Amino acid sequence: MACGNFPRLRESYREAEAKGLLKPASLESLVREALRRRRIDHLFEVADRLTALHRGGRLATLNGKIRSLVPRARSASEVLCLVLEEV
Repeated sequence: MACGNFPRLRESYREAEAKGLLKPASLESLVREALRRRRIDHLFEVADRLTALHRGGRLATLNGKIRSLVPRARSASEVLCLVLEEV
C-alpha cells in the first residue's frame, strides 16, 4: 500500500495487516459494524427531532403526517424519515 508521507497511516496499515484486519472476512465485519453504528446514530437523531417536534406542540400535525405516510412506507424507520422531511 502506498502511504506516501503519512507515517501514522503507514503504521496503522501495518498494525491492521499484522492483526489480520485486512482480510476479507475481517473487513466485512468492520464495515457491518460501522453501518450498524450509523443506523443507531441515525435513530437517535430521529428521536431527538421527534422530541423537539413534541416539545414544540406540533404532535397533532406529526400524527396526521404519520398516518398519511404509513401506506407508502416500507418500514417504520422510513415513515419517520419521510415525516421528518416534511415537517
